Amino acid sequence: MPASEIAKAQRMEAHTFHAPSISRSALRSLVALSATSHRASAQLKHFVVS
Repeated sequence: MPASEIAKAQRMEAHTFHAPSISRSALRSLVALSATSHRASAQLKHFVVS
């Protein structure tokens, strides 16, 4: 996952906590995207450090 998509997912995750309401399907999608971005971010950090 490109760094720009990781950043976008992290911004969306942060904004969700300030949203007055969110549908269950939107929340499920966001959780899946967030998990993917966190894994990609960890892999990217590991790659940069290695």
